[in-house]
Amino acid sequence: MDRRFLVALITAASLLVGCGDDDDEGDESGPASAADDQASVDEAIAAVERSLRDDDFDPDSDDAPVEEPDAASDDCRDVAEAMPGGNDGSVLPGETAGAESDLFERGNAERLALGQGYVESVSASAHLVEHPEDLDPVLELLGDDHLPRCFEESFRRRIGTGQSAAEISGTDSDRLVPNGLGDTGGGFQMTADLTMSGISAPLSFTYEFVAVDRAFVDVFIATSAVGYDGPTADPEALLRVLVDTVTNQAD
Repeated sequence: MDRRFLVALITAASLLVGCGDDDDEGDESGPASAADDQASVDEAIAAVERSLRDDDFDPDSDDAPVEEPDAASDDCRDVAEAMPGGNDGSVLPGETAGAESDLFERGNAERLALGQGYVESVSASAHLVEHPEDLDPVLELLGDDHLPRCFEESFRRRIGTGQSAAEISGTDSDRLVPNGLGDTGGGFQMTADLTMSGISAPLSFTYEFVAVDRAFVDVFIATSAVGYDGPTADPEALLRVLVDTVTNQAD
């Protein structure tokens, strides 16, 4: 399996949920509180990126744009429009500030392609809205079964196109319960097998979010591992860094 194609798939998966895009610098012409909010989310992202670097992650060096496929179903288009960040630069209702991390990776894709190794990709985002109730629409969408189903739909459409089309099979997804870090939270975990040119590799995707007061933070982790039982990224630890930083800065 080609290394760059495998890494590109994991990168594309991260972009599907809206993380890993350019930072939203906010409206500098707005009130001082908006500038303060932007400083808060920027510091939260800087803190989580420092944490990732401490765990031997490096920013992805491939800056090639990834074209986002349109959602096939109406309800998945609604989910895509509601998610913060992403290729369309969408923001939350009442958003005063938002920032996304770079895409960070670690592992050895060459060894993975040979059947022994792992590749892990992580991205995160932080957002502040004007009032806590502004988060209700996106929390309602994230609280049902739309997100894992729509992620799988978009991922299937992405990997099934292009010169190096691949197939995904054996998908299984579970909703994640609130992790107790904020007022509410949740997410999903999906596993699947990716096949390209007759060679298969397992994939695991984890998306978790937390809402606390005016803040919404999320983390996306994509992992492919064969014959590896070492440590992997801890989404709750990364979310705790985001929550602690953005709430302390925003107080």
